[in-house]
Amino acid sequence: MKPDLLLLDEPTNHLDIESIKWLENFLNNEFRGSFLVISHNRDFLKNVTNKVFWMDRGKIKTSSKGFFNFDIWQDSLIEQEKRELRNRKKYLDDEIAWLNRGVKARRKRNIKRKDNIYSMKSSYDEEKKEFMKSISKIKISNDATELEDGPNVLINFINVNKSFKKKNGFINILNDFSFKLMRGEKIGIIGRNGIGKSTFLNLASHKIQPDSGNIKIRKKLNFSFFDQTGEQFEDKKTIKKNLIPSGGDYIDVGNKKMHICGYLKNFLFEPKDVDRNLISLSGGERNRLLLAKILAKPNEILILDEPTNDLDIETIDLLIDFLNMHKGSSLISSHDIDFLEKTCHRFFFFDGSGIIKFSNKPEICNVKTVDESIKKDKKEKPISSEKLINKILKKIQNKEDHITDLTSELEKTNFSSKQGSNYNYLVNELKKAQFELNSLEKEWIDIEERMIRDD
Repeated sequence: MKPDLLLLDEPTNHLDIESIKWLENFLNNEFRGSFLVISHNRDFLKNVTNKVFWMDRGKIKTSSKGFFNFDIWQDSLIEQEKRELRNRKKYLDDEIAWLNRGVKARRKRNIKRKDNIYSMKSSYDEEKKEFMKSISKIKISNDATELEDGPNVLINFINVNKSFKKKNGFINILNDFSFKLMRGEKIGIIGRNGIGKSTFLNLASHKIQPDSGNIKIRKKLNFSFFDQTGEQFEDKKTIKKNLIPSGGDYIDVGNKKMHICGYLKNFLFEPKDVDRNLISLSGGERNRLLLAKILAKPNEILILDEPTNDLDIETIDLLIDFLNMHKGSSLISSHDIDFLEKTCHRFFFFDGSGIIKFSNKPEICNVKTVDESIKKDKKEKPISSEKLINKILKKIQNKEDHITDLTSELEKTNFSSKQGSNYNYLVNELKKAQFELNSLEKEWIDIEERMIRDD
């Protein structure tokens, strides 16, 4: 049977990248009918849609340009509504000024005009309130993530080997793998389902041990761990008791206190839900609750295993903003390319061979292996310290010029554009450039210090 219409409700949830790409190819090249799709995966929506229905405050607004231009189109509608509200406010102010000058009650038309003014003001106030609520961005304080002084190397993998047995044999996850996770570094973990991404995260957090090799973790290093098991909760207790064990109605979020009902609204919970027992929650609800718990008091390292499953776009945006503000490090496994691109500096690719490939882009192409890069460094003839410093200084200058250009572009933006994808792109690019500049400057200082010691 070849259907004329497909109805797809969150089809990419729990699919790996290869499966998502297959689905994209099927919808674009093989399926000849129409389809309606609900999804929180921006990259998927950009690749398969040519029309968008935006459900906003009980109304459906339509764009015939697909999701690729959604942010620009949405911004234009928001700006248009702002202008309309400003014009209504100006007219209403004039009418209220007339009313304040005094109305002769004996004139029927004046009485009717006065009643209309009251009605217009009530309608305007309600519509403005709903509009401001619809465009307000959720924000979570991140004051608690100020980092204490300490070593820059947080986790050190030294010649680590790890594999696990499956029906058809063994899957090699890590083969003689060496890597240092530095302070502030954010790494995306990519690979098909069942390839060992979660195992890698468990190794990094010392939940499991390698078959051989060593994993050193900095002393007094605390992890915040998000996974699909939900083991961090007590099922017999309510949501409120799980988030606020000491009791009360206010939860510590960063260095501030928020009412638990207001805080949980950010994660799609209703006020009445706070008294529900954990055992009654669906898998998606448990994931959202775990995310709420982690973001309230994040540790220096965030380890997130498929965090965007069962989240809507607004909550994903909240998580993106939070991760970009977070000054610690993060290891993030996800099949959501758009999410990874906005939150990570570089990416590890797992293919079951045990050799981890890496790239500065989340696309699976033109990647190098971590082991190859290490061996290459060992085989190459040593460069003199002076030449190396000159090379790094040139990179620093180029990076500083790039940061200046990005900063200039950001300064040109106005308030309305801050709601758009271009603004978010510039902010993320600036954060990446600043992180890379800090790494280059540290490398420069290390070489200078080594030269002084050698002398």
